[in-house]
Amino acid sequence: LEAVLETTGINSRLPARFLLYQNYPNPFNPSTEIVYSLPRATHVELNIVDALGRVVARLADEFQHSGEHAHTWNGTNQEGQDMPSGVYFCQLKTENQTQTHKLLLIR
Repeated sequence: LEAVLETTGINSRLPARFLLYQNYPNPFNPSTEIVYSLPRATHVELNIVDALGRVVARLADEFQHSGEHAHTWNGTNQEGQDMPSGVYFCQLKTENQTQTHKLLLIR
């Protein structure tokens, strides 16, 4: 009985579903926090995409365990150059799901 209770307690703390939360702050300058939850371990790709669909920054491309994860985007591209003010999209991809949120960078 004790083992069953321990397992139930662990599972109740895991996220119930795959979820990309809205970044905070938004609009932002100079950086924003991106938080998401994974109900199970999976490969994750977290990209910042411009309005033309080009990946300007890759924040994650790795296998991650279940739970809540956070990354900060500082408004720069892969080369470390400041991106101009505008609308960007945070795109979270896993093996079988994709979620996207709009980000507004104001310089």
